[in-house]
Amino acid sequence: MKKGLFVMFLFLSTLGAKPIMVGGGISLIVPQGSEIRDYGSTFSLDVKGNYRFTPVFSMDAGLSYFRLSQGNARISLIPVYSNAIFDIPVYGQITPYLALGIGLYSGDYKASQWLVSDTDRNFGLQLAGGIHFNLGKYVVMRLKISYTLLELFSTNMLCDHQNLEIAGMYKIQ
Repeated sequence: MKKGLFVMFLFLSTLGAKPIMVGGGISLIVPQGSEIRDYGSTFSLDVKGNYRFTPVFSMDAGLSYFRLSQGNARISLIPVYSNAIFDIPVYGQITPYLALGIGLYSGDYKASQWLVSDTDRNFGLQLAGGIHFNLGKYVVMRLKISYTLLELFSTNMLCDHQNLEIAGMYKIQ
C-alpha cells in the first residue's frame, strides 16, 4: 500500500512539469548594510540551473558576480548559491513564488588610498519572492526581488543587499 502511494505521488508530482531549466539573468544590486550603503547601486550577471521536483517545489543553483565602488574603495563579490523555490499554485501563465536560499560568498575588499586589502568567504542567507511568466512550452521569464543577509571581512562588514532580478530560463527536458 505504501509503495503504491509513493509511486502514485512520484507520477503525479511530475505531470506537466519540465524538470530541468537553464538560464541567466541580470540584477540591480542595492546595498543595504550600514557600511556599504554609500557604495551605490550596481548590476550583476548570473548563470543558473533549476530542477523541478514537483509542480510546486524546485531548487535553483547559480553563480553570480558584482562589484561595488566608492571613491578608492572597491568590493567584489562572487556568490555561489542555491534556493528552494515554492510556487503558489494558480492557473494560467503567471505563477507567483517564494524562495529561501543560502550561498557561499567570496569577497575581495580593496581601498587603495589606505593600502588596505582583505579577502574573505562566508555564508549568506537570501529571502525572495517573485513571479514566473510562462512564455511558451520551453521558455520562462522570471522577475524576482530578494534580500540577502551577509557579513564579510575582518571588520565584520555588513554587506546586506537587495536584488531586483530579471532572468530567462529554458526548459531542456
